[in-house]
Amino acid sequence: MIEINKTPYRTSQNYGVNSVFVDEKIFETKVSKFNGFSQKTASECKFLSDFDTKTTQIIAEKLANQIETKANFKRQIEISDSNFYEFDFDLDKGDFVGGIKILVKNDVEAKTVLKFHSTKKSYFNGVVKFLCEKGSKLDVAVVFDFEKESNSFVCFDCKTEENSKLNIYIADFGCRNSIQNFHSKVCGDFSECNLKTAYLGDDENLIDMLYCQNLIGKNCLANIDAVGALNKNARKNFRSIISFEKGCKKSTGTENEFCLLLSDTAKSKAVPLLLCGEEDVDGKHSTSIGRADEKQLFYIMSRGIDKKEALKLIVKAKFNGFVEDLFDENLKEYIYEKIDGKL
Repeated sequence: MIEINKTPYRTSQNYGVNSVFVDEKIFETKVSKFNGFSQKTASECKFLSDFDTKTTQIIAEKLANQIETKANFKRQIEISDSNFYEFDFDLDKGDFVGGIKILVKNDVEAKTVLKFHSTKKSYFNGVVKFLCEKGSKLDVAVVFDFEKESNSFVCFDCKTEENSKLNIYIADFGCRNSIQNFHSKVCGDFSECNLKTAYLGDDENLIDMLYCQNLIGKNCLANIDAVGALNKNARKNFRSIISFEKGCKKSTGTENEFCLLLSDTAKSKAVPLLLCGEEDVDGKHSTSIGRADEKQLFYIMSRGIDKKEALKLIVKAKFNGFVEDLFDENLKEYIYEKIDGKL
């Protein structure tokens, strides 16, 4: 077993959330050429080939080394006009090992969808970087929709410059191991990084999230908001950190998570953490775990709806805030369809 996704600040070992252990054999996959990339909908954008996959925030050193030695996809995407971009990654056409960097130029506002998916067992080990230059704004949705026996390891590395805004929406539909590591540097004064995640675990899924937002500039904003549901024997670890660094006066950070348990055997752990190295800042955090309300279930079923359909309605209601904030109508419909399929 190999230990990955280690928290930079340790809690009691009794909680079992400082890291996660997965079978080391997972990383022994033979990486072949990846040819499942397509640019489905986009206007002009510049593709560059000199992307550096090195990052200090990677999930584990072993994974970072694999990317450096076996990468089959490295791509920089430079967005210099305000438009909609959609990029599709079909892992049925090859396992993905590598990196993607999206650079949004000064004063550009754009919307982007990155969709990673497979219908058969697949392997994903990737670094995804976002850089928003001064005055820019990027709304980006990232979808992970893999076959249930797949393994997914992703590291997000983000930076916002002065007066820029990055809104990230992550939809994770679970797989055997779905490990997310997110780090942001909210550097420029009056910049923002808002992270919203929705996850759905089923069967023997493990979903492990470590989210870290570092507020560095003055009058900055960082938010972490997660909602999810777990069915059958699914497990979830949620760890979030908002760090107010020296010099980030008048900055604000919040972190919230809600998990809905749909079975007696599903397990959820959550540890939100606030770190403060500056005065005159505002930080808030909350987390909650709940089951489907019996009165609500009874009310819905009394209208002639069976229990399974009633649970779907309750899950969709919990996900509604996440879905309705999305900027793409097709993606909204896709997520609701996936909820129907998973449950």
